[in-house]
Amino acid sequence: MRPDHAALSYPGGMEQPLTRRRNPVFIFGTAVLAITTLALMRLPEALVEQLRRDRPFDISQSGWIYRGMVFVAVAQAAYIGFVLLRVEKVQTARSRDPKLAQMGKPELMSSVARNAVGTALLTIIYGGSAFALTGERAGYWLFATLTAAQLAWYFMQCGRIAAWLEFQPEFVVQEGTHDPTPAQDDERDHMPPLARGVVTSNEP
Repeated sequence: MRPDHAALSYPGGMEQPLTRRRNPVFIFGTAVLAITTLALMRLPEALVEQLRRDRPFDISQSGWIYRGMVFVAVAQAAYIGFVLLRVEKVQTARSRDPKLAQMGKPELMSSVARNAVGTALLTIIYGGSAFALTGERAGYWLFATLTAAQLAWYFMQCGRIAAWLEFQPEFVVQEGTHDPTPAQDDERDHMPPLARGVVTSNEP
């Protein structure tokens, strides 16, 4: 593995650059959650009562719709956290996807964080939809709590991925491709063929 300046540790316990790449995205996600929740809670009670009266489903149907949305939100949160936001998954994706293999580590970390926050904010959309269909504002709190839990969980998962990426090469050389930043190829280009063969045969 080539030495990589991005993998260097920083004195004084300073946060590593790749770890910092997740922070703005998660701050944005937390702000969206807070603003959406505050706006929903400040809706006039008359408007909420009007939504409740005009809902297209009866109480029983509304209850099943609400439970269905909760199930989808919980299942999605679990799948993202337990399956997709894992070091092993990112490692496999880098080794198989040419686009990810040639993506720099900062860009990759930002992409992982954006996708994590985006899926967490889908829960807010489920909550808003449930409120619009049932007219029950109190039911939104479960979705808001689940979103907050997702953001905290995904923040930690992204931290683990960032810590792993710190010690990985900047790019992944896939089979049949050429390393975009080889450290020794320039030296080999100037070697006689015999010497080049000796160096190659002595490499592990």
